[in-house]
Amino acid sequence: MMKKYVFILGALSVFVLVDTLGAEEYKAATFKQVYLKNLMTLRKRLANVRVRMQHDRIDHDTINTYLVYNDSFQSRTEYQTEKPLKDAPFLRIRSLNGDTVFDIQQRKNESEFTIVSFDTQTQGRESRWSKPYVLAAFHIMNASLKDLFEAPSTKIVSVTSAKERYEVIKVVLEIDPLKYKFHRVELFLLKDEQMALSEYQAIARFELPDMKEQIVQYSGVIKYDTPFTIPVPREVILKDTTIENGDVIAENTLRAERLEVQEGNVSEEEFSLAHFGIDGFDKAKSNNEQGRLLLIIVNVFMMIIILFAIIRNRRHKIS
Repeated sequence: MMKKYVFILGALSVFVLVDTLGAEEYKAATFKQVYLKNLMTLRKRLANVRVRMQHDRIDHDTINTYLVYNDSFQSRTEYQTEKPLKDAPFLRIRSLNGDTVFDIQQRKNESEFTIVSFDTQTQGRESRWSKPYVLAAFHIMNASLKDLFEAPSTKIVSVTSAKERYEVIKVVLEIDPLKYKFHRVELFLLKDEQMALSEYQAIARFELPDMKEQIVQYSGVIKYDTPFTIPVPREVILKDTTIENGDVIAENTLRAERLEVQEGNVSEEEFSLAHFGIDGFDKAKSNNEQGRLLLIIVNVFMMIIILFAIIRNRRHKIS
C-alpha cells in the first residue's frame, strides 16, 4: 500500500512539474538533474590520481604532473630544454587546496624551491593552469561544468542526441558573459561514459572602442580510451580563434597527451609547502584559521548581546 502511495505522489509531482515548466523546460530540468548526478560519479573517480601529460606549445614544451586529492589540485610543470622559454624555471609548482594557494619554483642546478606567491584566500583562485586537461571530462577552459549548470543565469537552450563514432548528447547553453569568457557553448557528452565531455565549442563577443566587434571562438576535443574506469583523457586539443570584421587575426592551438596515470597514491601532505622543504608558511594557514574562528565567536557574542537588548526593550515597553 505504501509503495502505491509513493508511486501516486511521484506521478503527481511529475504532472505538476510538466504543467508548470512546459515540455522543453521540463526536458532541460530533467537532463540537468541526470547530468549533475553523472558528474558527481566522474568526480569521485578522480578523487585521488597522479597524472603525467606532455604539453606541446608554440614557444615551449612542458611535461606536467597533475595531482588530484578530493578538492585539492596541483600542477607540477617541468620545462623542456628542446624549446627553452626565456627565464623559465626548471620546475614550477602551483597548488590549491581549501586553505592555501601557492606558487613555487626551482631553478636548474638549484636544490631549494623559492616562493613566487602564497595566499590563504583561495576564493576565486581557480586557474587555467590545469583543469582543462586532467579534469577535461567536466571542465571547459577555466570553468567547471558543475558551476555552469548550477549558475542561476545559465539557460539550457536545447538537449539532443546524436550518433557519431560514439553516442553523444549535444547540449546548448547560454552563459552569463560577465562571469565567464563566453556567452554561448555547445557541449558534446559521451552518453555511455557518465556523460564525460568529448568536445565543445564556445563563442565570445566583445565590443571594441572603434565600434568594431571581435569574436573569439573556443573549441576543445577530448579523446579517451573507452570504456574507462578513470576518466583521464588520452589526448586534449584546445584551440582559440580571434576574428575581426570576418578576418582571422589570431589562432592558437594547445595539445596535451597523457603519459601515465596512477591512482590512490596522492597524500594530503603533498599540498603543503613543508613537503617541498619550505617551513613557516603552513603556520600562517593555522593562524588564519584561528583568526577566522575568533571572528565567528565575536560575531556570535555580538548577536547574543543585540538579541538580549531587543528582548529587554520589548519587555520594558510592555511593562
